[in-house]
Amino acid sequence: MRRHVASRSIGPALAIAVFGALLIAGIAALTLERISYERGEAVKEATRMNSNLVLAFEEHTLRSLRAADLALQLIAREVQRGGRNVSLAALVAEGALDARLFAELAVVDERGRVVLSAGPAPALGQHNDEILAELRQHSSRPVEAAREA
Repeated sequence: MRRHVASRSIGPALAIAVFGALLIAGIAALTLERISYERGEAVKEATRMNSNLVLAFEEHTLRSLRAADLALQLIAREVQRGGRNVSLAALVAEGALDARLFAELAVVDERGRVVLSAGPAPALGQHNDEILAELRQHSSRPVEAAREA
C-alpha cells in the first residue's frame, strides 16, 4: 500500500523553500540597490569636493598672477625712477613686495645679465637664453622695459 501522506507534506516544504528563496532574493536586491545609492552619493560628494578644489585653485592662481603683475609694475616704476640703484631687497623688507610669492626675484637686461636681485643673483644658463630669445621674438614690452633701464 501506498501512503498519500508523503505527497501532501511536500507542498508546505516547497512553499517554505520558495518563501525563503524570495526572501533571500529580496534582501539581495535591497542590498544591491543600497550599495548603488551609496556609491552614487559618494561620487556626487567627490565631484562637489573636486569642484570646490578647482575653484580654490583658480582663485589662488588669479591672486598669484595679480600679485606678480603688481610686483612687476612696482619694479618697473622703481627702475624708471631710480635706474639700477633700486634695492629689491629693501622693497621686500618694506613689505612693498611679498616675498612669500616668489622663490627668486631678479631683473635681467636684454643680454640676460642680472641687473637687480632681491637676494644673491641667480645663475642663468642656456635655458634662460632660450627664454630671452623667445621674449625678443614675440613680445616687445619686457625687452623694452629692460632696454630702458
